[in-house]
Amino acid sequence: MRTKDGIVALILIVIAFSAVLQIQPFRVAAVQTPPNGTFFDNIVFIIMENEGLSDICGGNPPPCSGANAPYMSSLANSNTIADNYTGLSHNSVENYVALLGGNTTGIKYAKNLVDLLESAGLTWKGYMESQPDTSGCDVNNSYPYNNQHNPFIQFQDITNNTARCAKIARADPSGCVKTDCQLINDLNSPSPANFMWLTPNDCNNMHSSTVCTNGCTTAGSTTCIVDGNNYLQNLVPNILNSTTFENTRAALFIAFDEGNGYCPSNQSTKQDCVYTVFAGPQSKKGFVAVATHSYNHYSFLKTVESNWGLTCLINDCSASVMSEFFVAGRTIGQPSLVTSPNVNIQPSGYPWDGNGFYAQGRSWIFYLNYGSCGTYNITNCLNYATSTNAISWSTYNIGVATGATPSIVTNGTHVFYARYEGVDSESGEDIMFRVGALHNDGTIAWQPEVVARAGVSGAFFYSLSMRISTTGQAFIAYQNASSSWGAGYPFVIHSNGADYSAWQQNTQLSASSDQWRFSLAALSNGQVYILYWPFWGMLRGRLWSSGTWSSEEIVTPSNTYVQNVAFSFSTGTSTVYAIWQDRASQKIQFASRSGSWGSPQTIATSDTGNNPRWTASYDSLQGRWYIMYYNYTSNQIYQYSGAPGSWSLRTQLWTTQGSNSTMAIGSFYNSAQVNSSTSILGAFWMQSNNPTANEQLMFADETITLF
Repeated sequence: MRTKDGIVALILIVIAFSAVLQIQPFRVAAVQTPPNGTFFDNIVFIIMENEGLSDICGGNPPPCSGANAPYMSSLANSNTIADNYTGLSHNSVENYVALLGGNTTGIKYAKNLVDLLESAGLTWKGYMESQPDTSGCDVNNSYPYNNQHNPFIQFQDITNNTARCAKIARADPSGCVKTDCQLINDLNSPSPANFMWLTPNDCNNMHSSTVCTNGCTTAGSTTCIVDGNNYLQNLVPNILNSTTFENTRAALFIAFDEGNGYCPSNQSTKQDCVYTVFAGPQSKKGFVAVATHSYNHYSFLKTVESNWGLTCLINDCSASVMSEFFVAGRTIGQPSLVTSPNVNIQPSGYPWDGNGFYAQGRSWIFYLNYGSCGTYNITNCLNYATSTNAISWSTYNIGVATGATPSIVTNGTHVFYARYEGVDSESGEDIMFRVGALHNDGTIAWQPEVVARAGVSGAFFYSLSMRISTTGQAFIAYQNASSSWGAGYPFVIHSNGADYSAWQQNTQLSASSDQWRFSLAALSNGQVYILYWPFWGMLRGRLWSSGTWSSEEIVTPSNTYVQNVAFSFSTGTSTVYAIWQDRASQKIQFASRSGSWGSPQTIATSDTGNNPRWTASYDSLQGRWYIMYYNYTSNQIYQYSGAPGSWSLRTQLWTTQGSNSTMAIGSFYNSAQVNSSTSILGAFWMQSNNPTANEQLMFADETITLF
């Protein structure tokens, strides 16, 4: 008989032992912020069965011209195809598990791609045609569902995990109108998975099964190739026309698990070349990876890992990344602290002035700091910071005082600034202009300042914005106000050609008194276009050509207004591009002018309403615009990018801290082309890590590479 104390002791032992059992078996890693993809942000992989490259293409591409697979041939010719991508085994399941596990055998208990994706905060989903269950780990055959073609169920840490099994769905549930409607519906949803795998059933993937009703009952038959081609012809256009593929950095990859043991490029019977295509907005067009560039299933896995910065597994570690198939890749840098300015206002001017750039192998940012400069003891001083690696920064006090809105631009070899000579509460001061030669050690050889606009008694010059034309002529726009930070009138003045000692044609742009802002674009043949707008109101513009300003044009459609932020851009031609935020809808709009302004198209909708914090840049390497949006309510900076008619959904870039509605963001007005295939964009913003301390000026860059 047990005593009462003995029973209590036993209970305590059992409870303690149970607690150990509960907490010891496994630990869930903290979910990270998902990384940005180098080549793509979403990928769909479709795996087909048992046909070689020559079976589909009728020989060695280019061109791919298979008589039994016309759609697949056209898809390859229009996008990308590899001459030398090989299977790893003539055992299907080994190829499938290699694509997820980095090895062909002995991987049941091994780490796999799902582990890597989830540990990085990335999402995944598997789609299995004809799988009996709507979702789950179906481990038994139910033809034409073939369990050997479901790689997820080969890994025990997936089959033993209910949440993971729930991510393996039937691609073609009952009631589907479109082919594999579950996948298509997800691709048209707001949040598709980052990694999506589709296994067609054995009637559609060219494998064959006796239960097939489409005629694909004999392996290797012409009928199976025709049926597989028709299947992809019905499916792939819906993938490529989905919301995900039209609006994000998405990629489609189609490959066969194994072929016929032959490579047509060198007539080798010791290799197993298979049809392999990348398609979508991120893939090149009309591209062939030549036979000397060898890839296999490990290469696809390594490409996925490289895209998101994941660790490798086993045999994939030494595989080649398939970067040459993509138009461009990007690397998002980590934020770094530039400095902690001790000003009470934002230390960088308006974002449309782009007070930062990359030149001479360095990033440069101009900002305000409260200190001693010039004839002033303690005031707002113009400073700059520079770095070769976007991590370690050197700061310099230029030694001149300035109002809150100086403007700084570069031509790559020199920097130009325009500033109000004094603080904003002082009237009657000059607008000063200066040129400096940029040195690769971070110093600037400054020329003497000149007066661009002489001060007027009782007048305050605000909202400076400058641009240098393609012929070297400098233009400075400004607001002429009669009270400190009061309303005023918009003006623009320019140098006498490239002679910066003489300034002329001080032109009033509007008779309306308001809080004016400006953005200028340098067009071809020395032309300049200026956008000007009040805090909210109509967005207006004028063209400078042949020594004169045109009459005023209205950029915004009738009865619509700009809200605070707008940018003008040029791509080196006479066409002008404008980006602005609409006041009523809070949509970020894009329009172009080739003789007259066209109708705007929507890039995105502001998350912070009528107090916008965003900046815009143009990358000439790709011909794309980048809008970086500072959501100060969620401490996030995210990005939209694209070109006319094709804009991406937002991509999260960086996390900030302690942000609020007063904090600003700026960026390089133009990307800097480092070489023929690489350009750099930079963004700088304010944040706070301590409400009682100085705010922090932060910087991060984005490297864009063409392949």
